[in-house]
Amino acid sequence: MCVTTQHYWRDSGLPFVEQRSTYGSLQTYKPHFHPQLSFGAVISGRTRASCEGRERLLRQGDLVLIAPYVVHACNPIARQPRSYHMLYLDEAWCVENVSAPQGRSLAGICGNSSVIRDDGLFAEYQEFVAALPHLRAPEAAAQLQRLLTAAVENNCPAAPLPQRETLAERIKQALLDRIESPA
Repeated sequence: MCVTTQHYWRDSGLPFVEQRSTYGSLQTYKPHFHPQLSFGAVISGRTRASCEGRERLLRQGDLVLIAPYVVHACNPIARQPRSYHMLYLDEAWCVENVSAPQGRSLAGICGNSSVIRDDGLFAEYQEFVAALPHLRAPEAAAQLQRLLTAAVENNCPAAPLPQRETLAERIKQALLDRIESPA
């Protein structure tokens, strides 16, 4: 019999991050989403990740990034347990500290989801997760920013920030559209 254990970690000094660690899980999940960026690591076993209709097999040592509000599910393969860590990162913090400095939208940092296979980065992620409960808030924030930036810079193709239309431009376009096809 496989016993699943889960641990959650939060700290009021780091309101932009929540850590979830799950061990020996056979739990299945229906498609769902999170309002945060999900940054996870498979620490043992394998899992089938589906994201917006695309399936990927994840194995021990894989990292995954899933943009906020992207529907996904990760489920065990062949009824075999898997263990993983997941960091749920506040969207505004990610934009301010990772995507905007790189000139990317948050979804543009790795599309809607990305699997990262990088042994060195996986080891850094593991060290960060182990140290997180013991770090002071400024040090934890700086380490997390470096870790996520490294994941994005080294593994995700750049996608530019979308051009934002001003209110005046939107009104102008709406008026032009009405002139071309009056009601």
